[in-house]
Amino acid sequence: LERLIRLIAKAKRADVLAPVTVVVPTQYAGLSLRRDLASGQGLVNVRFMVPARLAEFLGSPTLAERGKAPLSPLTEQETIRSLAGQLAGDGPLGPVAQHPRLHSSLLSTFRDLDKLSIDELSSLEAADPLRSQMVGWYRAFQERLGGYYGPEELAWAAAEAVRDGKAASALRDLGLVIFHLTRAPSPGEAGLVSALGGTGRCAMI
Repeated sequence: LERLIRLIAKAKRADVLAPVTVVVPTQYAGLSLRRDLASGQGLVNVRFMVPARLAEFLGSPTLAERGKAPLSPLTEQETIRSLAGQLAGDGPLGPVAQHPRLHSSLLSTFRDLDKLSIDELSSLEAADPLRSQMVGWYRAFQERLGGYYGPEELAWAAAEAVRDGKAASALRDLGLVIFHLTRAPSPGEAGLVSALGGTGRCAMI
C-alpha cells in the first residue's frame, strides 16, 4: 500500500489532476483499496479496474473494427450444447456428451484452452483419446464462434493496440497504469503488461 501511495504521488507530482489507473485482482479489492487510499489525503482522478476491464478499454475498438462481438457465457453454453449432438455416442465423451454437467465443465475447460499456443494445443490433442476428443470439440467450438471474441483474444488485441499506437487516446485517459497484487496473468494479459511497459506507462507491485 505504501508503494502504491508513492507511485500515485509521483505520477501526480506535476499535476494533481493527472489520471492514474490501478489494476486490481477483483472489484471488491478495488473498493477496499479506494477506501484505504481515500482515508489519507483523498483521491483525485484515480480509477480502479480489473484486468479484463483494462483489456476491454484498450482492445475492444480493434476487434469491433474486425466485425467481432464480445462472447457471452450464454452463447458459449448454447454453442457447446449444439455441438454435443455431433459427439453423442462417439469416443470417450460420447456417452455423456449430452449431460449438462459436462457442458458446464467444458465451458471452464475451453477458456483454459484459449490460453494455449497452437503447439501446446496440438501436444494436448496427441496425449490420449479423451484429450483428443476434447480438443476436437474445442476446435469446432472456436470455428462456430468465429465472429465473437473471448477474454484472451481481447487481451492480445489490447496489447496489439498499445504497440501499434491505436490506443493512444485511451492511454492518455488511463495515465499511469499500476498493477497492484493482481493474479498471475494469462499469456494475453502478460502480453498487454509487456506492451504497456514498452510505453513507459506501467508499474507493477
